[in-house]
Amino acid sequence: MKTSQMNMSTISEKDWKTALTEILEELDEPQYKKMMFILSDIGKRVKTTKSREEMPQVIIEHYGVETSVHKIYEIMDQIPRRDAAVQDRLRPFVERLKKKQEDERRAPGPSTGATGVRALTDESVSSSSRKRKVDKTESAGSVMPKKKKTENKVSSLKSTGATKTTKAAAPEKPKEKENKQKAKKKDELRSLQPDERKSIHDVKISGDLGNKPIAGKVLAKSVLRTSKPPKKEKMFFFYLGVADETGSIKVVVYGRERYQRFQEKSCYLFRNVIMDENVMKVTKKSGISKMAPIDVPENLEMEAQRLGYSQTPVCSIRQAIGSEGKTSVSVEGKVTESVSSSSRKRKVDKTESAGPVTPKKKKTENKVSSLKSTGATKTTKAAAPEKPKEKENKQKAKKKGKSEFVDKHRMKLIERVSNVNPILEELFKKKVIQQDAYDKIDKLKTYEDKIRALYNGPLKAGDSAKEVFYIALNKHEKMLMKDLS
Repeated sequence: MKTSQMNMSTISEKDWKTALTEILEELDEPQYKKMMFILSDIGKRVKTTKSREEMPQVIIEHYGVETSVHKIYEIMDQIPRRDAAVQDRLRPFVERLKKKQEDERRAPGPSTGATGVRALTDESVSSSSRKRKVDKTESAGSVMPKKKKTENKVSSLKSTGATKTTKAAAPEKPKEKENKQKAKKKDELRSLQPDERKSIHDVKISGDLGNKPIAGKVLAKSVLRTSKPPKKEKMFFFYLGVADETGSIKVVVYGRERYQRFQEKSCYLFRNVIMDENVMKVTKKSGISKMAPIDVPENLEMEAQRLGYSQTPVCSIRQAIGSEGKTSVSVEGKVTESVSSSSRKRKVDKTESAGPVTPKKKKTENKVSSLKSTGATKTTKAAAPEKPKEKENKQKAKKKGKSEFVDKHRMKLIERVSNVNPILEELFKKKVIQQDAYDKIDKLKTYEDKIRALYNGPLKAGDSAKEVFYIALNKHEKMLMKDLS
């Protein structure tokens, strides 16, 4: 560890470590691997055994605070990550380092080079031995100031044997710079398109994460909670309600330090997470980074809000009234009147669902007369309950739409479906085909014959069979279904 440098640094090690942690979390997997490759001074074993969250401490210990700032500054330029998400976190430390170097240059007497860091600012140079016009922009290497005998000022720069003159890059025009920034931003967001990430719908059905990240919009965030497993340290965690274009999911995030990272209404990429039934777990080894906005349907937003806020089962008002005093409950109901702090009443025609509330008892009775809001109470707008007939009609229309799709694209599906065996497995599990039909179709030689046999046999059973077939196609023939849709 470069202890002397860290002690002399004007940069807070704690602040730099926090910023560096956030910078590394913004990198996707290829960018992080490229960074590890560039950090060749750090041993390969250390880089492979330490997690992404542990690497900031390793980098600071290896290079020292100021040198590590300069090193990361160079690497982010090479990767490249010159976008605001990285540069806004890096810039304050780079500016502070530049200022210190400028102060050292202005100080009287020879420079001690205490920082041990290469200068981050550009220096211009001119030759003093002869006067000539130069069309190029040039930068000077090592030069020795030549002093006049009668003055104490530097009047010229005398070139030495070590002086090198190199052509510097011409300054970028504003339009060129803007176009480059747009291209970088577009390239950065390219990896976030739906076909290159795992959808929440697919994760919940298959439970298989694969190597793709999961993207989602945070619609709800619970309060920070704690638990203390036997013989272990107290553990901090909190819940998120997350949704994308296809579904919603409850997320458990472990670690107090990550609580401030997540903001409601913002979108994030999740990597290296753990699926436990229908709950996604974000651990110390998981990677999180902000991403471009996702267009989430309103009904999925409301689902995600309930997942994040309601950690106790939603009950009716009648059940809440029957609860013991000071019991935390989640209640769903229609608000007809709202009483303000000044006791004024106003009518509210929205349907709302309340988060954790504490029933308040009357002194003379053993019944709950009102619901008392606590610091953890959240009130969110809920979807109005559908009438049984409306719900039934919607389900029928949905099923009919899938059935019509299967009928409409019969010839194209026969010709183009190639991933037949997993589809047969799905149909067998859902009892659309029996064992003898499965064996008979499986023995056919070509994909076309197998799909044609499905159409001529099991799929004639009706809309329910075609719906299962449609779902299986969506799961195992995504690109084809996207093309046909």
